[in-house]
Amino acid sequence: MKLSLAKYIIIATFLVLPVSLVVVFRPGEHDAESLDSLNEKFISALRYKTPSWTAAPAVAVWWEAKAAKEKGDVELSKQKLKQAFDLINESSAQKVGYDEILSFAGAVSHPIQKGKLKSSIEGAYTGIWIPQTICSPLKCPKGSFDQITDSHSALIFDVAPWYSHAAAYDYDLGFVIEKARYLSWDDLFSFENSIIISPIMARQISGKELPLVLTFKQHAELTAQYGSVLALSWIAGYVPDQPDWQGGSDYHPENIKDKAPKIKDVLDGKWDNYLRKIAREIKDIDAPLLMELTHEFNAPTFSNNIWWVFGQDGDRSWLEVCNPQYGRADFTGLDPGKMLQGIKEGKIKADCRELYNQYKSPYIPDEDGTLPDGIERMRDMWIHVKDIFDEEGVVNVSWFEHTGDITGTGLFNKIMPWNKIDYYWPGEGYIDFIGTSVYYSDAEDTSDKFNSPNENKTFHASANLAKEVAASKYWKDTPVLLVEFAYMQNGTEEKNIGKIFGEYIPRDFKNVRGFTFLDWPPQFGTDAEIAAWKKYVSDNPYYIKYPVIDTD
Repeated sequence: MKLSLAKYIIIATFLVLPVSLVVVFRPGEHDAESLDSLNEKFISALRYKTPSWTAAPAVAVWWEAKAAKEKGDVELSKQKLKQAFDLINESSAQKVGYDEILSFAGAVSHPIQKGKLKSSIEGAYTGIWIPQTICSPLKCPKGSFDQITDSHSALIFDVAPWYSHAAAYDYDLGFVIEKARYLSWDDLFSFENSIIISPIMARQISGKELPLVLTFKQHAELTAQYGSVLALSWIAGYVPDQPDWQGGSDYHPENIKDKAPKIKDVLDGKWDNYLRKIAREIKDIDAPLLMELTHEFNAPTFSNNIWWVFGQDGDRSWLEVCNPQYGRADFTGLDPGKMLQGIKEGKIKADCRELYNQYKSPYIPDEDGTLPDGIERMRDMWIHVKDIFDEEGVVNVSWFEHTGDITGTGLFNKIMPWNKIDYYWPGEGYIDFIGTSVYYSDAEDTSDKFNSPNENKTFHASANLAKEVAASKYWKDTPVLLVEFAYMQNGTEEKNIGKIFGEYIPRDFKNVRGFTFLDWPPQFGTDAEIAAWKKYVSDNPYYIKYPVIDTD
């Protein structure tokens, strides 16, 4: 079922009136110009007029041009591009400053400088996922998460794949805004040219409710003006199945599987020009960034994660390689409990010699053949991208990567005995923070039995990567982030907040240096939850509310 466009953006009927344009088209000029050239003129004008609430109608028409282009209707696409260009150049399309946006949201400006995020010696940075931070009074009448908890988020987490998921939603604007995060003419992410439409920052203007429009560069700078670091999961891959959180049957990954980057192509240099372009864009951003390339890298979540990058060309899952009697579809979305049962019964192999010696690393040779090929490829991609950024002189990015939850627990090790965190070590200077997802269902104290397969839903088991890092030969000095951090049960969280933030993190997870809280439904915000957060986080000096930036 298609989402209603009106849910996200309300567009009035526009009359064609003589207006003063920043750039003027001459009669017949469009006919001779390519779509890409027309788009470049629109994007250039849009950057000049954003951030903006009143640019939203122009962007909606521009997206109609994009959809027409994808359907092969060149003439309609040109027509819509001209209309979008005219709209963005109308005097009613007004740019607003970062301080004005923050003031409208009731937030206080606390600008931080361009540089690299530093880890604290002790304590942990506070953080939140993007939808709950800077928020319009229309959408958050009680205030944003920081406002209702009297706190401040040092880190703000967001997601942007290299190749947009828009095609997987057939370019339906409603789905793209809600699920794919950004709009792009060529479906590639760009800080300069990718556009965010933010309904959560909607404003009433002349009787219309209009969302905020800004580029990703402006998003990073607005975040820094607020006093936070944008922690961006810049994902080299796509979601290969149809989970509910991605849209279920409305999400069509087959539309992008041949277009999104493949790890082999990245390692072969086929994406180097794109990587250098992004690196140069980042240099021009007046803000620090925290970035990763692989979202839950040791889990099956995205197409270039460890699950899917084995075989000679790095395009087969480890399960397919070790169990050729099965196909890829047999393992997509397979329940871990059923998988473990299959391993116990001897129906599924958890390890095999074919996982090794199919790939020769140009960076760190595996002389004795003990490293799984998929892990080597992933580690080498981190090295390859970081080297390019260094060559381009990028100094305002700190790098992190994060695992799935229950890393290193008994259940995890039985399913993937070869998937050891030490095998991923890329060497000094490549990863500044190592993180993990923490999806837990029970806040019982299991610090004394975190490696039990039966305790995989507790907080201690979910956050077990921190224990693995502390015991690691290589990673032991790397600060840990709890990145996707959510309670997975119905019910309020005040008791969990007291246990986790008041006891467990300061006592059992001393190497955790930050978290980004994910407000999983039902939405956080009862009086008891707010009071608990204020007591155990906001008023607790262990938690650091503003980032420390190295500007040297």
